[in-house]
Amino acid sequence: ANARLGKTQRLAAVHTLGIPVDFATNTSAAFTVEAWVKAGGQTTDAGIVTKGTGAGGEQFNLDTGAGGHAYRFFVRDAGGSAHLANGTITPNNNWQHLVGVCNQFSNQVILYVNGVSNASGTVTAGSGLLSSANAMTIGSRQSGTAAYDNQFNGTIDEVVLYNYALTPAQVA
Repeated sequence: ANARLGKTQRLAAVHTLGIPVDFATNTSAAFTVEAWVKAGGQTTDAGIVTKGTGAGGEQFNLDTGAGGHAYRFFVRDAGGSAHLANGTITPNNNWQHLVGVCNQFSNQVILYVNGVSNASGTVTAGSGLLSSANAMTIGSRQSGTAAYDNQFNGTIDEVVLYNYALTPAQVA
């Protein structure tokens, strides 16, 4: 089951989708989140696609939260520990293709930028994913549990979720 949003959209506010998205499990999870983005440098850990609240309540997060506001993808296991893929590429005013892959069966969390692995981390097989009743958001994320204060300043297009881990060949 994939979810796809069409038409390029410049976001002026957070978008909360009514699509039921929840990869929570007590065993192993595998999924992929993908988006095309175009923006200049960000000044916050700007949310691109996020499920859950900030400050430890995220099930998964694709944002600009790595050093220097570079792209980042992470998941939280069922115990709440973060498993990070902190990228080194920042928004550069050109279209960039971002793909975050969680494959607990292979102990991997990977961030791809423009079809190339930019960062990876590990997540223990069988550690599950954190449950969250919060909606998935596009274009913003919460730094805590209140306001959506980490706005992505740019354009987001073709957000796609897969309920399986894409392979490097599928990403390229």
